[in-house]
Amino acid sequence: MIILKDISKNFKIPLKKEGLIGAIQGLFTRKYTLKEAVKSISFCIQQGEMVGLIGPNGAGKSTLIKILSGILVPDSGEVEILGFIPYRDRKRYTQNIGVVFGQRSQLWWDLPVYESYTLLKKIYHIDTATFNNRLEEFSELLEIKKLLRQPVRTLSLGEKMRCELIASLLHNPQVLFLDEPTIALDIIAKLKIRNFITEWNKKNNCTVILTTHDLSDIQDICKRIIIINEGNIVFDGEMDTIIKRFSNFRRLVVSFSQDNISPERIFQSFSRDEKVSLRELEIAKGNNNSYLIRFSDTNNSIISLIDNILNNFSVYDIKIQEPSIEMIIKLIYEKKVNLSS
Repeated sequence: MIILKDISKNFKIPLKKEGLIGAIQGLFTRKYTLKEAVKSISFCIQQGEMVGLIGPNGAGKSTLIKILSGILVPDSGEVEILGFIPYRDRKRYTQNIGVVFGQRSQLWWDLPVYESYTLLKKIYHIDTATFNNRLEEFSELLEIKKLLRQPVRTLSLGEKMRCELIASLLHNPQVLFLDEPTIALDIIAKLKIRNFITEWNKKNNCTVILTTHDLSDIQDICKRIIIINEGNIVFDGEMDTIIKRFSNFRRLVVSFSQDNISPERIFQSFSRDEKVSLRELEIAKGNNNSYLIRFSDTNNSIISLIDNILNNFSVYDIKIQEPSIEMIIKLIYEKKVNLSS
């Protein structure tokens, strides 16, 4: 369905000199720096898979989505989707894909939503009966019937995103690219969109690639995740696998009754215990007199950690936090866990 082999993309960024003289010099001679947005990325995605593509800002997610959708041409490597090379076969290829960019619109701002849909009907050559059936089904599932006659500019962000999603599916695409589809939405709007995407995938076996900073979207929709950082893939596998693999990273949240607690004093309390590995401890200040103690229980005894704290300090409260997917992804971004081992 989707095959990428050694895809790379670089951008030339002009270097600007400061001051008026620098601005004048820039008119005649300009120097550039090379930004490697995507570095030799390879992966395959099968028909019907729902894959989460995640990474920090500047990791290369949006660049990759634009290459997949045919907007950008890669500098090197091969990409084939549905038998097409996206940037070469743009017209035929785009008849088979749907794209939703959370910060861009494919609806006409001043037209009623229904009029935008009828324009898309003409663009994608959808017959009238099919168009009416799909619009009736989508409008009911996403609860937008009352919005069809309203101009797009009058819609709330959540209403607009539901309408955008329908616009991307009217022509029954085989692949759906979603780039931040729930950005800035409230929880109710997010749930409606997540449920709709999941049901659509089950019914039509449509392949879905989702990029988002909201990891709840990924957990609810996708079984497989691809993590990108600094233009490279650092993980490609099932969500459950990464959670199980790093489930040994846990945190103690300790609220002290006394003042003047420091990380040095806490470390010192652990230093004489053979069951505690100081190299695998990380202590951060929390709210008020609380501290967050992150540890790996591979080489640390949680009982020893708690005993040392209780024997050396006056403690108001102590909690054990299991790793969330947010914590694991944060550790990966910060390169504090090794995915290659």
